[in-house]
Amino acid sequence: MALELEDGAGALALAARTGRRGIAARLIDAGAPHMKIGGRILSVGAIGELDAMMTGNVRGMKQYLRIPARELTMGGMLMYNHIDKLPEAWMSLNAMLATGKLKRAETIVRGGLERWAECVDHVYASQTFGRMILAVDAA
Repeated sequence: MALELEDGAGALALAARTGRRGIAARLIDAGAPHMKIGGRILSVGAIGELDAMMTGNVRGMKQYLRIPARELTMGGMLMYNHIDKLPEAWMSLNAMLATGKLKRAETIVRGGLERWAECVDHVYASQTFGRMILAVDAA
């Protein structure tokens, strides 16, 4: 999901699938008040809500009134419709990582396997940033 913020910078938020729903909606709710007038929102997927759509129990964004108030444009895409562009996208992302224009978002916990349960608890309590990595010390 990409949000275009007031200072002109873009913020890319990638949420790992944790088995919990509504992550994208919460990201939009948090970012919408800070978006520039005429900014754009791109939403990719939303597959986590597919089952909920059948039951009518969808957790959507609550800040939807910001869309007309800030003259925002919101669009979406499905990855499998653009699968042919993945190699080029990977090359671009790797180049941005190499030059420092893009930084990995990760929480690293060092220690042994005895810290695994603690890491899982942090993920499900939303106490991590980016992906969670347990760096197991060499014995």
